[in-house]
Amino acid sequence: MDDAGSADGGEGGQADTAAITDTETATGTDTDTDTDTDTDADATTNSQPNCDFCQISTGAEPAAILYEDDQTVAFLDRRPAVRGHTVIIPRTHEEEVLLMDETETAAVFDTVHTVATALESTLETDGFSVFHTSGPLVGTVDHAHVHLVPRFEDDSVGLSLARRELESADAEAIVAAVRDKL
Repeated sequence: MDDAGSADGGEGGQADTAAITDTETATGTDTDTDTDTDTDADATTNSQPNCDFCQISTGAEPAAILYEDDQTVAFLDRRPAVRGHTVIIPRTHEEEVLLMDETETAAVFDTVHTVATALESTLETDGFSVFHTSGPLVGTVDHAHVHLVPRFEDDSVGLSLARRELESADAEAIVAAVRDKL
C-alpha cells in the first residue's frame, strides 16, 4: 500500500515505541456478511473491496492499530517519515476529507487529538505536523485520511512551503470571493 503524502525523512525521536509497535493486528476475518447483494460496497460503511484503508478499517488487512472507535481507526503508517507517524481514517469510505460530513470530520479530528496526546507522552515529541492531502496531484489513496507526524528536534522531515508576502489587493480579492461562497 502506498500512502498519499508520505514525507521522506529520518527516523527521529529517541523514545521507546514498543508499546506502540506491539499493537500489530493481523485478523483475517471478513466482516462483510451481506451475501445477498451484488454491489462492490458494504452498505453500512460504504466499504470498498479494493481500498486498502477500507480493508484495514474492517480488519481484513493487518495494520499496527493504535486506536479505533465506531467512526475512526488510527494506525501506524507503513512508510513512516518518523517513529509514530500515524494515519487516521474514517471507517466510512469517503474519497477525501473535504467530502466528509461534519460529524465524520469531527470524529477524525477528535481521534487526531486523542492519539496525539498519547504519542506526545509516549515518544516525548517536540511537536506535530498534522495534514491531509487532496486531489490527484498529491494523493494516491482514495480514502480520506489525516497524517499525524510526530516532530523531533533531530528529525529530517521536510514539509516546506515556498512563502511570499501577501499583497493586500490579493487578500481583499480572496476574502471577498471566499465569503461569497460561505
